[in-house]
Amino acid sequence: MKKALKIFGGVVAALVGLMLVSPILLKDKAKDIALESINGMLNAEVYLNDVSISFFKNFPNASVTAEKFGIIGKDNFAGDTLADVGEFTVVVNLSSLLSDSYQINKVQIKDAYLNAVVDTLGHANWDIMASDSTEAAAEDTSASAVKLALEKISVENLNVKYNDMPSRMVAALEKVDLNMKGDLDLSLTTLANIDALSLNVGKVAYSDSSNLGANVENFNIEMSGKLSDAISKIKSDLGIEKLSVRQSGIPYLSEAKIKADINVEADLDNNKYTFGQNNISLNEISASFDGFVQLIDTVIDMDIKLATPNIEFKHILSLIPAIYAKDFESIQTSGKVNLNAEAKGKMYGDVLPAFDVNLGISEAMFKYPDLPSALKDINVAINAKNDGGTADNIIVDINKFGFNLAGNPFNVTAKLKKLISDPDFAFSAKGLIDFQKISEVVHIDDAKLQGKLSADLDAAGLMSYVEKEQFDKFKVDGSLGLSDFVLTMKDLEYNVEIGKANLDFTTQNVGLDANLKLGKSDLAVTGKLTHFLQYVLRNEEIQGELAVNSSYMNINELMGAPEEKELEEAPVTESESPLEIPNNIDFKMNVGMNKIIYDKIEIDNFKGNISLKNAVAKLNSLSANTMGGSFTASGEFDGRDSLKPFAAADVNVKEMNLSEVFTKVRTAHRLVPLFSDASGKFSMSGKFSSAINGKDLSPIMQTINAKGSFKTANMGLTNVPAFTKVADKVGLSALKNPQVKDLNISFVIKDGKLEIDPFETFINNATLNVSGWSGLDRTLGYVAKIVLPQEVPGKAGKVIDKVGFDVNVGGTFEQPEVKISAASMIGDVKEKVKEKVTEKVEEAKAKVNEEIEKQKAKLIAEAESQRAKLIETAQKSGDKLVQEAEEQSAKLQKDAKNPIQKAAAKKSGDVLVKKAKEKSAQLVQEATANGDKIVNNAKAQAAKLDTNNK
Repeated sequence: MKKALKIFGGVVAALVGLMLVSPILLKDKAKDIALESINGMLNAEVYLNDVSISFFKNFPNASVTAEKFGIIGKDNFAGDTLADVGEFTVVVNLSSLLSDSYQINKVQIKDAYLNAVVDTLGHANWDIMASDSTEAAAEDTSASAVKLALEKISVENLNVKYNDMPSRMVAALEKVDLNMKGDLDLSLTTLANIDALSLNVGKVAYSDSSNLGANVENFNIEMSGKLSDAISKIKSDLGIEKLSVRQSGIPYLSEAKIKADINVEADLDNNKYTFGQNNISLNEISASFDGFVQLIDTVIDMDIKLATPNIEFKHILSLIPAIYAKDFESIQTSGKVNLNAEAKGKMYGDVLPAFDVNLGISEAMFKYPDLPSALKDINVAINAKNDGGTADNIIVDINKFGFNLAGNPFNVTAKLKKLISDPDFAFSAKGLIDFQKISEVVHIDDAKLQGKLSADLDAAGLMSYVEKEQFDKFKVDGSLGLSDFVLTMKDLEYNVEIGKANLDFTTQNVGLDANLKLGKSDLAVTGKLTHFLQYVLRNEEIQGELAVNSSYMNINELMGAPEEKELEEAPVTESESPLEIPNNIDFKMNVGMNKIIYDKIEIDNFKGNISLKNAVAKLNSLSANTMGGSFTASGEFDGRDSLKPFAAADVNVKEMNLSEVFTKVRTAHRLVPLFSDASGKFSMSGKFSSAINGKDLSPIMQTINAKGSFKTANMGLTNVPAFTKVADKVGLSALKNPQVKDLNISFVIKDGKLEIDPFETFINNATLNVSGWSGLDRTLGYVAKIVLPQEVPGKAGKVIDKVGFDVNVGGTFEQPEVKISAASMIGDVKEKVKEKVTEKVEEAKAKVNEEIEKQKAKLIAEAESQRAKLIETAQKSGDKLVQEAEEQSAKLQKDAKNPIQKAAAKKSGDVLVKKAKEKSAQLVQEATANGDKIVNNAKAQAAKLDTNNK
């Protein structure tokens, strides 16, 4: 934080100095000088639209304004905007222009956007100071060219986004407005060493990797006082109209209101802040606090007390979102409440001050007048204290936590101490909760509950007893049971039904026996869990051995059916709710499922072993029947990076129906469009790997790598444009819809291409030798040699021993470009002529030579034509990519609703267009290389004709 503020201070100092001096001395060059100076300080690109200075707007002071300036990252953050400021104005004391430093009286920032990012490698996009600038700053931090004697700071429409990719924490502030008045006499060097600043915020949103989310709306603060005096009195009024906090979809605070009236006496010389008459409220809870906080180097000394003299039980209920959100004023309550806290002592390093927090509720109840039942006998006694020292001295004592729900009492007690060194705890839960009775106590509009939870559980002892397996010293006994549970929610597309879920606890393990239904899907889980205490108390790894069985599992219903569109090429983003595998689970599962529905695929008799550890799922000896055949597989799913999960597997397929696979498996027709309308059965074995879309578990096509073999005894191909064109050119109609026998292909998938090794197959009585590749973009690059036997008439209209054709197939699957050369046929004709017309050898030879020359010219001409068409096709494809990118860029800018979004949209659009142009150039380059190869092959064929004629 200090480094970031120093960087900011340095940039502001340079910018302000240049904005002041340049318009006066070098008005026409002010902008260029400012940009050159700041760009020299930063490893980033700075843009600045205009600089202006006015001596009249704030006379007798000068106003200096920079319009539309910002910072764009380089290297790892190339093209990313770090800052974009619509207007930045400073008001400067005119007399200070003649001194060695500039005195700033007012600062105004308007329409600003800050984007702070930490990438997956831990690089921060704000760490942009050039190395020499950083060293220079380190050499002299004792003085500043700019002095702040601020009377007013104004921020209008500030938007901030923070994205910490390693921790998947995201925070955002929207529409921040800040107004501060007073005497704030500081230098930028002092400012750079301030660890925290308070701002007035319109809206704040926060979320992190634990699915914790928070929203703050209409955050206002007013401060008054004089900070230039040795002892200053500061008055602050703070208000937050709406504060919402949620985790895993559960609202802990929902549109809560916060108000605070804070009076502070600040002894700036001694860094001591004394609180006088102070009040703070959260919803209906109002508290007062007093005391002091003093900063002594790295030590914080404090003595603070908090009291709630007028608190009522109804005020406590205001913290429960479901209750506070609706009909809160009509709730009938009774009971006594006590809430107080104090903290006294020093805090530094691992040392905490002494503190004592108490919450007591006795004989409380609440009831809605329009509902039949009340929640009664609410008794709570919670104390958290530390007599001083480290966190290991904290003691949490829940002496009472109980209630009576519609005649069923439920009570919990717990005590926890020695949190760090050797957790010592005692826990007890006794009672029954009838979920159906909840609707008789509180309003539940969007959900229905039924079922019962029973608890009879006791646990007590030291964690070290468990770790040393001294189970005789540690007590865990009892059970938790859920029966006949049904949950129906408005926003949930299926019901959750739990027939039973029993947890039987012993010191060594937890026995699990559960069966449930999620919509139409059923699941039964039995087994045992170990190390559960370490998991609960220390978040350490829990281990388990489980049997998981199902008669029917419909993944489409649970996760949503995959969309009917082309597979996405980009990895999943944070907004797509990626699949996350906990990294502190070590489960070994024996899985058996009678039927699984995923997308259009039905899988029967799925069996195998699955282990989960360190967020990696290993699949062993999986087997199943599907699409007319069967498969076995082993592999792993690596979910350590939930945004970029990865899968790898060894797969063996036996006798599956081609037509079903290419109808139901969405990736199949992308990989092999040739087989889209194929019939017959096939077998396959190979190794496959791919990055996975965390949303729907589909492979990301461009990342697929594979190596294996494909076999079929009899396969029919239809609607293959390339075969139709070849059949027409060589006069063999059987090639239009061929029946292929005894096919055995070795293949490799890499870099977006399916490459096949040369193989031989038979269609009718014709022999085909084929090799080449097809791209995921449906481009083709195949070569084949077709040999027709004597009984098949060739294009020349004669019956000869053999006719051979060399075939080149390019273009795309839908629009193939087929080239036929007759090198083999000409060789055979030449030999026949020599044998049968010996008396006219010289004449025949001349005719043959003439024919060869024609064929040579034709070969080369056709190759050059094919090369030109390849380049033309690539150029058209590239132009289309660029056009689409430009259209998308225009749409992004059109859809942007404010200047900040428009600027961001323009930069995003520029990146799209740049990448499209690069891809276009790459397509043309590849097409040119392929075309050159075709021409060179044709020339080699022509040379071969001459060689054969000698």
